[in-house]
Amino acid sequence: MYKNTLERYLQKYNLNGNVNSVVVNSKNKKLKCRFTTDDKSLLGEVQLSKIDMEEGKLGIYDTNSLQRILNVMNDNVNIKIDSINSKAVRMKIKDSNINANFMLADLSVFYSPPQLKKLPDWDLTYNFDNKFIQTYIKSKSALAEADTFAVKTKNKYGEVIIGWSKASTNNITIPLKEPDFINSFQTLQFNANLLKDIMMSNRESKTGTLHVSEQGLLKIHFEVDDFISTYYLSAIGEND
Repeated sequence: MYKNTLERYLQKYNLNGNVNSVVVNSKNKKLKCRFTTDDKSLLGEVQLSKIDMEEGKLGIYDTNSLQRILNVMNDNVNIKIDSINSKAVRMKIKDSNINANFMLADLSVFYSPPQLKKLPDWDLTYNFDNKFIQTYIKSKSALAEADTFAVKTKNKYGEVIIGWSKASTNNITIPLKEPDFINSFQTLQFNANLLKDIMMSNRESKTGTLHVSEQGLLKIHFEVDDFISTYYLSAIGEND
């Protein structure tokens, strides 16, 4: 297995340390996990296809430790899953030089993210390119102190405003030109740091799709190589 493939998978749900504990389901040469942040403001799902790994439910309690183990490995690794009574208990990882063990946790210690049984109607749908991803990352880095961003409608267009507030503040506006669909809705605010971590973890994507509902939900979706990543953010803070 090419180590970078697994590292990319971990990054897409770990989100710079925001999600450290997940249950990964390995089945039919696919890895799939659902997850939330500790404050439940983000819900997500990441899937990787065409991966040669033994089947089972893998309780990864400390993703940061697994990432550090992989970091010392060569580019190509072999992974074997040890099980006891049909329960995965250990990942045995080796390359051409070293061997490592990563212990898997009992599934009972993990929080089960809720299923989104019914999504709201979307009031904004915007297909974006890699330039939008890079622009958001650079803009948020320029306003490191900004904890939120707003999504606003303006005539037939939308705007993402990093650092938006009713008071006068430093902010950067990124226009959402020619959205696929838009209804006018009240200004909504979301976690700017989480969106940056999402963008950073998917920065190799050439395209993505952003959906916003006036009911206070944002969905962002990426498909690149053999990865499919979907994230949901709940609105926070004051509205206009």
